[in-house]
Amino acid sequence: MESCADRYVHYLAEQLTPIAMNTEEIQEHSKTDPELILVRQCIENNQSHKLPPQYKPLEQELSIVDNIIRRGNRIILPTKLRSKAIKLAHEDHVGMTKTKQRIRSKLWWPNMDKDIEQHIRTCHPCQIVGKPDRPEPVQSTKLPDEPWTELAIDVCGPFPTGEYVVSLNDYYSRWPEATILRTVTSAKILEWLDNVFATHGYPKQIKSDNASYFTSQEFKQTLTSWGIQQHFITPYWPQANGKIERFNQVILKHVLTSNTTGRDWRKSLPMMLRNYRTTPHQSTGETPAMMLMHRELRTKLPSVKSCKSYDDTRAQQVDAKAKQQAKEYADGKRRAREKDFKIGDKVLLQLQDQHGQKYKRNSDHEPAEGKDEEDDTEHPANEQVPQQVPQPEEETPPQPEQVTQPLPHSQQPLSVHSPPRKRSARKTKLPERFGY
Repeated sequence: MESCADRYVHYLAEQLTPIAMNTEEIQEHSKTDPELILVRQCIENNQSHKLPPQYKPLEQELSIVDNIIRRGNRIILPTKLRSKAIKLAHEDHVGMTKTKQRIRSKLWWPNMDKDIEQHIRTCHPCQIVGKPDRPEPVQSTKLPDEPWTELAIDVCGPFPTGEYVVSLNDYYSRWPEATILRTVTSAKILEWLDNVFATHGYPKQIKSDNASYFTSQEFKQTLTSWGIQQHFITPYWPQANGKIERFNQVILKHVLTSNTTGRDWRKSLPMMLRNYRTTPHQSTGETPAMMLMHRELRTKLPSVKSCKSYDDTRAQQVDAKAKQQAKEYADGKRRAREKDFKIGDKVLLQLQDQHGQKYKRNSDHEPAEGKDEEDDTEHPANEQVPQQVPQPEEETPPQPEQVTQPLPHSQQPLSVHSPPRKRSARKTKLPERFGY
């Protein structure tokens, strides 16, 4: 098996700067290139009707100079040298337009633009430093057939007080459950889930991210013993569990507003859950309580008994319409497009640590600060030192005369006693030339 060092040396060899191309090299490869041999014969024998299809529109521009076939003032490059020419033009990894302009000004061959585009799209350094590809279109989740069959679980925090919030959300009714934990472990999450399921029963499946407390053997085995299937979302892609992530934003806003008003968010969390459960959801038009229990919960707001009955079909239609509108808006704003990835394709992925921070290049060896030679002001190495721009002098308008009113004794400023300044005790010698 090829070692890591061997692969690295092989990669460096591939990325080395290619050797410059000269006319002698083009002449030698032109003699052995089957395509150019045929073009040469057609030009010398004046048989333009036998030219390959890609060269027929150019018959008036083709010529042979110094055993090199030209199109006007541009050299028609043999097949074996085309990849080398693209590497030379893309040596400093400029964009696609600049690379095309460099080659077009001196060289030509059939399907030249496609070859350049393919090379730049697969250029490894350009892929690393370039912008990420446009995202894929949003994949909307279908509303389950029954309430409390498909759930999503996640952990939010830590918050300023040091606690975490474990939240649970029903895909059908949007009914939320949440609890506060000081430390998050699989055992504590399972203990809380057991209490929740004692009220609502076991669901069919639970979707979660790939956190360690969800992927542990204890968590998997317990869910299996309860008859619950566990589904994991794509790593580093929290949007795949967007429903619970959206509810985490509600929890975060509750914590921030509670801190602003001086209220303990831990004590007011049940109040937030109660209000969320009794508020009609934007996607379904119904309250989570109605969709889960087929009845409304009593709140502090007055209400009258309604003859309205729960309509499952209407809720599904409203949900499908809302998801379609959200999908069209998100796809248009993000300029999403389909990807043709296949199993086994190599892709680039920017890694993140356990806290969601992206890994960056080590810069400890670089100087942390730079020094301005003129004003001796230290600036960070990556910061641009502002240049002072001379401003035209402006006349200062006359200030109106101000009358100072005496302050009351209670508002008199405190006098600050500074030590008296003493004369210098040094004896000075007077100059003799002045007659002293």
